Amino acid sequence: MSLSGYKMRTSVAVSDITQAAESYEGTLGLSPAEIQADGSRFYACGGDASLVADEKGVHEHGDGRVAWFRGPDSNAFAFEQ
Repeated sequence: MSLSGYKMRTSVAVSDITQAAESYEGTLGLSPAEIQADGSRFYACGGDASLVADEKGVHEHGDGRVAWFRGPDSNAFAFEQ
C-alpha cells in the first residue's frame, strides 16, 4: 500500500509537552488551533498541513486516535486513524 495518495500530518512525540509548547509557540511562532485535555496540541500550518505535539503512546481525539511506535532506526513514528 502506498501512502502517496493520502493526506499526511506531521506528529511529534515529545517528552515534556509544556516545554515543547513553549518552543513551538515562542520560537517558531505557531499558535495552537486546539489543545486537548491531556495537553496535546494541534498547530495549523500552511494549506492543509498541521503539526501535532503529543507525549502519550496512544492519543484519542474526536472519532480518531494516533499510536506512536519506534522504527528500525529508533525514530518515532505515528499512525492516525
